[in-house]
Amino acid sequence: EILVHVLGYLPLPDLYHIRTVCSQLLRLIDNSSYSHSLWNEASLERVSVNQYNIPVIQRAARHGNMEALIKLAVAYLYSEGVPDGKGKGTVNAVNGWKAADYLILAES
Repeated sequence: EILVHVLGYLPLPDLYHIRTVCSQLLRLIDNSSYSHSLWNEASLERVSVNQYNIPVIQRAARHGNMEALIKLAVAYLYSEGVPDGKGKGTVNAVNGWKAADYLILAES
């Protein structure tokens, strides 16, 4: 339980990457009774949405992390750091729907 408490203070990208250190940390972070609270409460301070961080932020959003839900909603709404459709700078309706979905999840 002490290790889980310490892991809870890690920023989200560090929590995601520390899983690769050993199989015990992977099990603790991904498949234990504590995993939901670790992902839900992880901090996204100073984490920007970009092609490298999207999977990490989406994973936290699936666990109900409010910061992750809002960051993804804003990123998709303004097409910042996320795929932008077929052409560069095009307005993508799919991104608008994704933004709405994340905002609905954040509201519920």
